[in-house]
Amino acid sequence: MNRSSSSRIETISAGALSQKIEDACSKQQYWVTGECKDAWKSAKNVWNFDLVTKESRRGQGEEIFIVPCRIWESDASNIDRYLISQGSELAAAVVDGMSLKVQGETSMWGNSLKFNVSRIRPEFSQTGKLYCEAIQRLDDFSASYPSNPRAVLKPWKVHQNSEQGVPVPADKLKSIMVIAPERSQGKNDVRFEMKGKNNRPRTIDYQSINWHHDGALAHFGQLIRTAKHKGHGLIVLVRGGGHWAGMQAFESRELADLIMNADVPVVTAVGHAEDVSLADRAAVASYITPSAVAAAITATFRAQKSQAYKARDERKAAQTQNTQRQDSRLIADLQTNIAEANKTIGTLQRSATEQEKRHIQTLLDMARRRVRGYSRLATAVAVVLAVAIFFGASGFLEFFGMEPSFRALLVTRCTAILAAWFITWRLELARQKIKSPAARPLRVPPTTAEWMAAIMTVRTVHRLRKLQRHRPAGPEATDS
Repeated sequence: MNRSSSSRIETISAGALSQKIEDACSKQQYWVTGECKDAWKSAKNVWNFDLVTKESRRGQGEEIFIVPCRIWESDASNIDRYLISQGSELAAAVVDGMSLKVQGETSMWGNSLKFNVSRIRPEFSQTGKLYCEAIQRLDDFSASYPSNPRAVLKPWKVHQNSEQGVPVPADKLKSIMVIAPERSQGKNDVRFEMKGKNNRPRTIDYQSINWHHDGALAHFGQLIRTAKHKGHGLIVLVRGGGHWAGMQAFESRELADLIMNADVPVVTAVGHAEDVSLADRAAVASYITPSAVAAAITATFRAQKSQAYKARDERKAAQTQNTQRQDSRLIADLQTNIAEANKTIGTLQRSATEQEKRHIQTLLDMARRRVRGYSRLATAVAVVLAVAIFFGASGFLEFFGMEPSFRALLVTRCTAILAAWFITWRLELARQKIKSPAARPLRVPPTTAEWMAAIMTVRTVHRLRKLQRHRPAGPEATDS
C-alpha cells in the first residue's frame, strides 16, 4: 500500500466536517415531488412538514425517504396568494397524504438537512402512497374483522380516557407484561407511574423488543405465547413518542393480526396523541401515553376495590352502630377537653409551621443567592479566560508547539469566543431555572436533616433544583 503523504486521509475536526457538509448541501435549488406528512403551523406562521416518498433504492426493498421542509412566513404568504389565484390555498396543500411538487432551496439547520420551500404547484391531490396504503390497510382490516367495532371508529374516538380503566377485570391484572423498545422512555413512564402504588399489579414483566429488526413480529408472537404461559392477564404495548416514522411498525397488518388473535388481551400506548395506528384499532383499548395506560390500570384496581369495600363497610357499619351508641356518652364528656386541647395544639402547630416555613424559605433564598454568585463567578472566569486566550492567542499556540498562523489564530480566537458564549449562555439558562424544581427526583431522597445540611452548602443550580424537588414535606415554603 502506498503510504505517501499524497495518499493520506485528511484529518479534520468535527466542526470542519460539519462545515464541509453544510457547504456541499446548502443553497441547492430543486423541484421535489413527494407526499406531505405531519404538517403543522408554528405560532410565527411558519409551516413545517415532511416530504416523503416510498421507493426502492439500489435494487433493495422499498424504503421510506423523508425530507424535512419548512415554509417561512414571507414565502407562505406568496404561496398562499398564488394558490388562491389558482382556486386553492396553502392550508389545503399541506395536508397528510397530499402529493406535492415543491420548489425550494436546501439548507443545513442544526446539522440536519432542511428544504426551504418557496413554491408549490397547484396540481396537488390526496393520492400519496403512504396515505393510500394506510386507507387500504384499514379497509382490509375492517373487512377481515367485522366484529371489531374499533376498526371503524373515528380517529379521535379510538384513544380512551384513563379514568375509564382498562376493559379487563382487575383480578386478571395481578400479573401483566409490558413490551417496549430497549431504553424506551415509555417503559420508564410506566415503571414510574406504577412505583409505590397500592392499586397496581402484583407482577409486572418488562420485556424489550426492537421493531426495526427483521424478526420483530416473530419475537412479538413469542412474547404473546410467553405471556399466556406465565399467566399474565394483560399485555401492554408501549413506545413513548418520537418521530412519526417510528410508528410504521405499528401500521403492520401482520402485527394487527397477532394482536387480534392473541390469547392475552393487548392494549397500546405509543405516545402519539394525533396518530391512530392499525395496532391501536386491533387492541382491546388504546391510550395516548404510557403514563395514561398505567393510570387506567390503577383506576381498574380502585374501582374493584371500591365495590368490595362498600359491601364490607356496610356490614361493619351495622355492627359498630350499637357500639357507637354506647360510646356516645363518653365521647360527649371528652369532647370539651379535646376541643380545648386541640385549640392549644393548633396554635402551637401554626406557630411551628410558620417558623419552619420562614426558616426553609430563608435557607432557599440564601442558597439561591449563593448559587447565583458561584454561577456568575463561573461566567466571569469563562469570559476572562476567553479574553485572555483571544488577546494571547499567539502565545497560547506557541505554548502548545503550534505555529501562530493567521488561520490558527482565527480558529483559536473564534473557539475562545464561542466557548465563552456557550458557557455563559448555558449558565444563564440554568440561572433562569433556579427556582424551578428538578423534573426528576433523586434516587435516594434526603431526610429533613440531610436536606437542611445540603441546602446550606449547595453550590450548583443542578443540585439546588434537585433539593427543591425534595423540599421537606412539612409546610410548603412560598417562593418570593
